[in-house]
Amino acid sequence: MAATTHAILVLLLGLVAAAVESFDYSAALDKTLLFLEAQRSGKLPPTQRVKWRGNSGLGDGYSQGVNLVGGYYDAGDHVKFGLPMAYSVTMLSWAAIDFKEDFIKLNQMGHVLEAIKWGTDYFIKCHPQQNVLWGQVGDGVSDHYCWQRAEDMTTSRTAYKLDAEHPGSDLAGETAAALAAASLAFKPYDSAYSNLLLVHAKQIFSFADRFRGLFSDSIGNSKQFYTSSGYYDELLWGATWLHRATNDEYYLKYVVDNCAAFGGTGWAVKEFSWDNKYAGMLLEGRAGSYASTLQQYQAKADYFTCACMQKNDGYNVKLTHGGLIYVREWNNLQYSASASFLLTVYSDYLTTAKKSVQCPDGLIQPQQILNFAKSQADYILGKNPKSLSYLVGYGQSYPIHVHHRGASIAPVSILHASVGCVEGFETWYKRNEANPNVIHGALVGGPNANDEFTDDRSVYDQTEPTLSGTAPLVGVFTRLHILSSSPYHKPQGPPSQHYAPVPQPKAAPAVPVEFLHSITNSWMVGSEKYYRHKVVVKNISEKPIGGLKLQLEGLTGSLWGLNPTQAKNTYELPQWIQTLQPNSECSFVYIQGLLIFLFVSINGVPLAESSTLGAGYISRLLEIQDRERAPPSVQVAAAHTALNRLIPSHSSSFQWGGPLPQTWLDQQLEMQKRILDRMYEFEMNPVLPAFSGNVPAALTRVYPSAEITRLGNWFTVRSDPKWCCTYLLDATDPLFVEIGRAFITQQLAEYGKTSHIYNCDTFDENTPPVADPEYISSLAAAIYKGMESGDDDAVWLMQGWLFTDDPFWKPPQMKALLHSVPLGKLVVLDLFAEVKPVWATSEQFYGVPYIWCMLHNFAGNIEMYGFVDSVGSGPIDARLSENSTMATPLTQISVGVGMSMEGIEQNPAVYDLMSEMAFRWDRVDVTTWIATYVQRRYGKLVPSIQDAWKILHQTLYNCTDGLMDKNRDVVVSFPEFTLYFFPTAITRSASPKPCDVVDLTRQALAKYANHLFVEVPIREVICGSVRRLSRKFLGLVDDPWLESAKNLAQDDQQRKQVRILVPTSFITMFNLRIEWNARTQITMWFDNTDDEANLHRDYGNKYWSGMLHLHGYYDLLQVHDTESGERGGFRDERVEEGVDQANKRVAERRRRVLHQ
Repeated sequence: MAATTHAILVLLLGLVAAAVESFDYSAALDKTLLFLEAQRSGKLPPTQRVKWRGNSGLGDGYSQGVNLVGGYYDAGDHVKFGLPMAYSVTMLSWAAIDFKEDFIKLNQMGHVLEAIKWGTDYFIKCHPQQNVLWGQVGDGVSDHYCWQRAEDMTTSRTAYKLDAEHPGSDLAGETAAALAAASLAFKPYDSAYSNLLLVHAKQIFSFADRFRGLFSDSIGNSKQFYTSSGYYDELLWGATWLHRATNDEYYLKYVVDNCAAFGGTGWAVKEFSWDNKYAGMLLEGRAGSYASTLQQYQAKADYFTCACMQKNDGYNVKLTHGGLIYVREWNNLQYSASASFLLTVYSDYLTTAKKSVQCPDGLIQPQQILNFAKSQADYILGKNPKSLSYLVGYGQSYPIHVHHRGASIAPVSILHASVGCVEGFETWYKRNEANPNVIHGALVGGPNANDEFTDDRSVYDQTEPTLSGTAPLVGVFTRLHILSSSPYHKPQGPPSQHYAPVPQPKAAPAVPVEFLHSITNSWMVGSEKYYRHKVVVKNISEKPIGGLKLQLEGLTGSLWGLNPTQAKNTYELPQWIQTLQPNSECSFVYIQGLLIFLFVSINGVPLAESSTLGAGYISRLLEIQDRERAPPSVQVAAAHTALNRLIPSHSSSFQWGGPLPQTWLDQQLEMQKRILDRMYEFEMNPVLPAFSGNVPAALTRVYPSAEITRLGNWFTVRSDPKWCCTYLLDATDPLFVEIGRAFITQQLAEYGKTSHIYNCDTFDENTPPVADPEYISSLAAAIYKGMESGDDDAVWLMQGWLFTDDPFWKPPQMKALLHSVPLGKLVVLDLFAEVKPVWATSEQFYGVPYIWCMLHNFAGNIEMYGFVDSVGSGPIDARLSENSTMATPLTQISVGVGMSMEGIEQNPAVYDLMSEMAFRWDRVDVTTWIATYVQRRYGKLVPSIQDAWKILHQTLYNCTDGLMDKNRDVVVSFPEFTLYFFPTAITRSASPKPCDVVDLTRQALAKYANHLFVEVPIREVICGSVRRLSRKFLGLVDDPWLESAKNLAQDDQQRKQVRILVPTSFITMFNLRIEWNARTQITMWFDNTDDEANLHRDYGNKYWSGMLHLHGYYDLLQVHDTESGERGGFRDERVEEGVDQANKRVAERRRRVLHQ
């Protein structure tokens, strides 16, 4: 009995000891992530949780012509050292990859990815050109002479770069590794950003390998802070990560081929850190034919493991008496943290492979390796001779005099005055009190070789934290928490906005529905913060649910996806979801500003309640004009909205069929929001507009000192200024950036989300006023700055149409425009590449990424034509061309191919082929493709149809003449008497053999109309023939188009606004201005005459569609059927007088319509 009691007592004591020694690794993880936020440089995001920090380093790089804002401060100072920062991002990314499921379980993946992205966004900025990498911002020497907050910095912010003449293979190789690893981390969440990181990683690695050297030789003032021991390991390290990210054998072969020369299989190592990566190259699982060489690489990991665990035949890593890995006097804990991380990862690798490590002094199992890694983490958290946590903010006892400038000085919110260099030392550095700000998660330098520690700011080797020290612990703590039995610990602070779902109170088991709520976006407007919320409603019961009602109390913003009911604040599912089936779900989205309470009921029975915190919603558009003196903004009618930007804002909107009724504008806005929501649901990236500089003329009166220029004529009407000339705000004017920022901000507030891609075409079909390349460069730089000021992640998507034919854009002007924007922040659409590929004549847009686009259709022309042979080969030729930038996604846009047509629902074969080109890697044999396409299209093989399509391929679909507008049939030609004398100009193509009934029937009828038209006697007028043939012709083109257009009006406001009286000789009344727009679409949308513009020219070559019989305006074809004329043409004076009168009536009608 005594023995049993003793055994129980021992067991209980063991349990008590275990409880004392256990640590909350999840809480420790929270702290480490907070430290990363405390080290942020640049403009802090709305989700920043470390509130004593503020914006800093906002001018980094600008004095040297580059934007280097962002990134992380290295330690307790304010220098941004590239090598340790890149290593830290690699460690974070490695953890996010290998411990992905662990992070998700802890609801921390969002914070980890944000921490990675804060670094990778900065690295992208550091790589503006292929062989340039900015490696450091700030001077360590001068920085150490000052003790200031980052927000008060007065020290040098000089930036230092690596290039071909100043190489740095170690820094560049580590940066390539960081970007490659980060691309893997982001791949499941943001494939476009992942691709962008990978492109930069490849280019930076190529730069590192081609131009070899130590970064400290090129950036001299870094030597006393971070002196690299060599660059071979970083080259191997970068190739290792690129192989893992791309699975490209080139990088694996690089590692194998250089194994001996670069020390990968020769040198023994007892350190893994920012300076030495040899032990971390774990590639055996990818060995294949290189197995023997890669096993030698793994031998380094084995050697390191044995050395750490004191089983290496005396060649061991030094341990302190308390069991801590000890490598160096200065900031030793960073080496312990890195070793702990690598051993944690390696133990997982060995466990998966069911292997162990054979050391000189015995066999080591994976669990023993993990236990040793855990011992290092536990030492850091307090299991040490001092019983002190070296992770600041964790536990009951931790360092309070941390050598960190920001933490040791009162924050700006309390101490509003700036702190000077000397003042900081005298007032804050030397004070005995604890730091006013707790820098949670900072891993200090730690104890010396005897486990002794002095908590004093002046003992910087022990009390200064580093980025590279804390970063490896993120993975260690995550893994240890999952493997331990510690309770679940929710993360501190607000949820991550991009990736992590917001935790919701769980409903009782009896509730048949659950709600998954997430914040999908957030933004700032002024000092206010806004959120876009998405709520997924899921039926978790085993029965269908009907009559579901949701009551939203306190909703102040917009709501999509639910229908309002007659009951106050009560909503129901959309009509198409009457019943929610078991395990099915639906979702709704809202913008919210106050606390919202959600009550749920099924058939009137309340179920559950939850609350979420949102933000306000602003629903107003940017208005910068003199409301009293200026005319209203030109709201052109529907016929002209496509060219609204080019229509002069100083003219009356009535001249252009406007103004548009407010109901129409509201409907369009609502439709836009629904379209955007649907695009985001399909994971598409909508492109939103940015401010292009086009402004109302009234702005010249509101801002008389602003640099505003009237541009030249854009297809004016008889040179009348009321019909021409837009106004452009000079992009170098400070007002430009102000409006650009407001434009993006208000748009974001209106739509609630952005893909960060914006189109802006300031000089599309308008020429800059000055050809000086410096001026053009300043314009483009300011345009992008306007975007970036409203969205830090903005990417400019620009049409390349301006380069197609305009002789203004010579190489110096093109380069000035294209190179004025940071690399990766501008993408060009090669808009008409199937006919006029600009990439081929501009050296791949002079190195700027572009998208090969097929334009094909102008203004909705429905004529059958195409360039299928060009489409089937052009994108491939561009991608495979030398130095192609089409195949290099330097931005978050997946660069490749696109379609930029001005009309749809025509020529499906052309668009089917172009759609396939996005997935093809080789040129298409179009003849074979046509044969298979026809069989797919009709569901069976019909020889006669195959023959017909061969003809179509050889004729209509192989138009190699480069013409844009193919349709010149009489039914779309300008109706005037001169047509009677030039019939051959409109009969250039023969009737094709019909296949698709509708298209080819229309095509055949159009050609038949040409035939009827030609048959009208010209030399000898026979009135009966004219009347008979004219009636046949008019019968072909009659159509209910106008009547259909009238039915588009949806309310009295639209109907009232568009009623216009016209002469009764033509028609008693235009029912709607919509009808006016329908007529305008096919009579005056565009004019391209060289001498004097004419109001009746159809750019889109529309079919006349009912215009002929309806008015008598086009009945001039029948005016002469009762008149006699002279031989050789209509020479009778009475006929000519009638024609003149008809023309006058036409002119009077036009004048009246335009001024209603």
